[in-house]
Amino acid sequence: MPDLEQTHHLIHIHIPRKSMIGRFQVTLKSLGCRQTLKYLAKSTLFFDHYYILDLRLSSLIRPEKSRFSYFLKTGEKSDFQFLVERIDRFDLNSRREIVSRLFFQQAGFRHCYFAKTPGGQPVYMQWLIYPDENEIIAKHFRSRFYPLKPNQIMLENAFTFPRFRGLGLLPNVSAELLTIARDQGYKTAVTYIQKNQIVSLNEFMNMNFKIRKIVREYKILGVTKRML
Repeated sequence: MPDLEQTHHLIHIHIPRKSMIGRFQVTLKSLGCRQTLKYLAKSTLFFDHYYILDLRLSSLIRPEKSRFSYFLKTGEKSDFQFLVERIDRFDLNSRREIVSRLFFQQAGFRHCYFAKTPGGQPVYMQWLIYPDENEIIAKHFRSRFYPLKPNQIMLENAFTFPRFRGLGLLPNVSAELLTIARDQGYKTAVTYIQKNQIVSLNEFMNMNFKIRKIVREYKILGVTKRML
């Protein structure tokens, strides 16, 4: 297992918070006018489905180790600033994904992990969310996530940088984060996977996650709500 830097950081970068105007400004800057209008049009009325999966951490099945060399560490201010400064270098879909994760980070979740090459280039990011962050869930995401139980953690918002897809980073990094949580004394894990993300769904089921529920998600005027 790569060396892990266990110190967690509450990272603040200059992204307007909370107000719809602030979110619109960030989206407009990142995606451009035309794509922002398309994004807003899609968010006016849209629905999808998500699987809710859980795992007893003692039954985790670790995937075959990736041949790709990386190390894992908690995110720092410079990691998120890297995304902000270079977002225009990514393809459109990746920019959309990055924008959503910048908003997620700005909500206050503290434990984002970055996998990096030995030279320090980020290749993958993912959040490990703890029960003591239930207040953030209640404040910003109560229509998207169930509150966590005292012995439960959540994996959320994984993103593989485009150049490094297909290298097994999702299952390998996810398994390492689950192992961290298990070693800290947590007993179960939960994750939410969009219905059409078949590859991700299969990877998590290969780690012994079980589907417990499927919920419908609505996006209405930019507000996301799952029928939990």
